[in-house]
Amino acid sequence: MTERVNTGKSSEESGLTRRKFLQKASAMAAIASTGIASDAFSQNKSPNEKLGIGVIGTGGRGNSHLEMLKWMKDQGDNIEIVAVCDIYLPRLEKAAKTYNAKAYSDHRELLADKNVDVVCIATPDHHHGYQAIDAIRAGKDIYCEKPVTHWRSLN
Repeated sequence: MTERVNTGKSSEESGLTRRKFLQKASAMAAIASTGIASDAFSQNKSPNEKLGIGVIGTGGRGNSHLEMLKWMKDQGDNIEIVAVCDIYLPRLEKAAKTYNAKAYSDHRELLADKNVDVVCIATPDHHHGYQAIDAIRAGKDIYCEKPVTHWRSLN
């Protein structure tokens, strides 16, 4: 039986809602379950080097991933957000400034960046397949939002 602790603050007062908690917990579990960091370090980098992460898509989901990656870095994980990509320039510029990352409006340019070891793909569903294939060809490790592809990309 679980016991509920009353902190005296409502979810609105504390800023943490059930939805926000579930989004952050899901994102953290998804990133942790991929084993990205251990795979990339064992194959490409020394454990003393930071793992460079690029995020393709800086909208709602992409921002959630960026926030989680920043939290992981603040907790001591050996990662660095090095690049962000979005076709909507105001959103791209905001993300680049917020996370001190290089900005790209074309995902292929981000994939050509030698500082990017892993990409997080958080674009609209019908772009996932193409961007994942491009990332594989560029030799990058990938975390991709589901679905990996969309029926329109099969036509």
